[in-house]
Amino acid sequence: MLSRSVLLQQTVIVVIAAVLFLSNLGAAGLWDADEAVYSSIAREMTIRGDWIVPTFNASMFPEKPPLMYWLMMGSFKVLGVSEFATRLPSAILAIGTVLATYHLARRLFSARVGFWAGLIVASNILFVLSGARAATVDSALAFVTTLTMALFARGARLGEPREAEVFVTRLEEPREAQEKAAPGRLAFVPASSLIYIAIGLLLGLAVLAKGPIGFLLPAASLGLFLLLMNAPVPATRTCKDASKPHSKVWLQTRGFLAQLAATLSPRNFLGVVRSMRPLTVLAVALLVAAPWFVLVAVKTDGQWLEEFVTKFNLRPFASPFLGHRGPFFYHFLVVLVGLFPWSVFLGPTVVNAWREIRGRGRETPCYVFLVCWIGLFFGFWSVCSTKLPHYVLPAYPALAILTACFLDAWLKRREVAARYVMPTATAIFLAVGLLMLVLLPWIAARYAPGEEIIALVGLGLFPGGCAAMYFLFRDRRRAYLATIAASSLLFIILFFSWAELRVDRHQHSRPLMAALHGDSPAAPQIAGYKYCDPSTIYYAGGPVARFDDADELRGFIERSSHPYVVTTENDRKVLESQMPGQWRLVARRPRFLSKGDIVVLAPRLRSPEVGRCEEAMRQGNGETFRK
Repeated sequence: MLSRSVLLQQTVIVVIAAVLFLSNLGAAGLWDADEAVYSSIAREMTIRGDWIVPTFNASMFPEKPPLMYWLMMGSFKVLGVSEFATRLPSAILAIGTVLATYHLARRLFSARVGFWAGLIVASNILFVLSGARAATVDSALAFVTTLTMALFARGARLGEPREAEVFVTRLEEPREAQEKAAPGRLAFVPASSLIYIAIGLLLGLAVLAKGPIGFLLPAASLGLFLLLMNAPVPATRTCKDASKPHSKVWLQTRGFLAQLAATLSPRNFLGVVRSMRPLTVLAVALLVAAPWFVLVAVKTDGQWLEEFVTKFNLRPFASPFLGHRGPFFYHFLVVLVGLFPWSVFLGPTVVNAWREIRGRGRETPCYVFLVCWIGLFFGFWSVCSTKLPHYVLPAYPALAILTACFLDAWLKRREVAARYVMPTATAIFLAVGLLMLVLLPWIAARYAPGEEIIALVGLGLFPGGCAAMYFLFRDRRRAYLATIAASSLLFIILFFSWAELRVDRHQHSRPLMAALHGDSPAAPQIAGYKYCDPSTIYYAGGPVARFDDADELRGFIERSSHPYVVTTENDRKVLESQMPGQWRLVARRPRFLSKGDIVVLAPRLRSPEVGRCEEAMRQGNGETFRK
């Protein structure tokens, strides 16, 4: 039974998340290419009434499994096709992730840590952008992963005083006793079969959301945690005060290699594998995910499955896909922007986590659990050749919990952070706000003329940062954190619910397609000449044929009753030179966040005789036509 304070805290967090995620959710057009692709797929599947084969622009799309498409299709059935309907499933799942983060942190540490963790995960740039307000698969994967971790923590009784006491007592045992006891009683292993069945169910849904990686990374994170927690500790001496924060028990070993050998020893490894009941988890996951994979393979003669595995799972790991490359430390740099505003505390958060793990106290297993979760996701995607910022989004709840742990510890003991740490973090907070006030007008003038006022999003940070600095030097830590939190929420709201809408006015696809449909007397046939972006396909409302050859485009026009062509201004000049006098301009818009214009063209009306004469002259046979 949840206490009144817990109910109040989770209600506040859900309300904050709902405001951040749902405000003006459908007002902006589809920005991201992935958004337009996934939304178009869900709409095409809805129109066909096909819940099996994903198609984009009337062609098979083997990049992602269908879980998010299904959720969007359900939203379309209830609300109709719109930007709000296509993004609503992501927003709801993101609210679920915030709530799961709160309860996981509350179990591992305390309700206060849970409150801060929920607030942090709901108000950072990347989670709001990719996980809550965009029609992509990332929100589903983040939700399922967080729920899996929370379920495991509950089954393993992580954070409970009795389990923590057993852990600390075990460290004080001689190594011989540890090795003898390890095979018989592994620590932090769920005992209930229902936990494994539920985990298998969730991992099956993760496979339907992202593919095999949705199963492998959470399972590997849990496996690594159990390996570390159950490995014999080759310590040279025991620590009588295991709760001492700066205990150096882990450093008093026969070396890193000895500890690594103990962790990866066959006895420890096989014991952990058996304890995770892999057959049960895998069987349940297959029961959830396999039927759809079998059906899509049958309906496409195996082509969908073959391309999904080879082109979109194996190849991106070995070589950058579509030019999405980056250095090994790519994701470590991206998190500085992605976790902002809370990333200003990332440095002391890492130091605090290291101290707690090294101290081998009662909360050490909880910290190790979170670090394994973060480490597996960051490590895997750092090795992968293809890199995109949202790949590590499922690890953001763990980052939020670790950040909340540091802030809670700092509230209790100012000495947790060195004297210069918090002033430096606050100065960065202030500097970013000031830079936005100075640089955003210049950036807006270049890419979104007339929207220089969006620089006011910096006011979400700068005044609050000044007030926070005042409270910091007066040692009013609670007022300091309250001010930082309020400023962060204001910044996120201004950024996504106001500035985004002003910049959205300069998108080109939606107004161009609206002008095209307004010009056409009936259902238009649309082609792209050397240009066809996903948002154009979405707002076209149907397939858009792409041609890179003018002769092929001419054939398309002659076969169509109401043809239209979307192209760039430069390529329009090419068409005018090859087919002079045959085009009229329907609409023109500056290309969004890029140079040049995008235009919509329509062929001028002409008689059939003229068309046949031009065709004959093009073929060079000299034939003439007379009435």
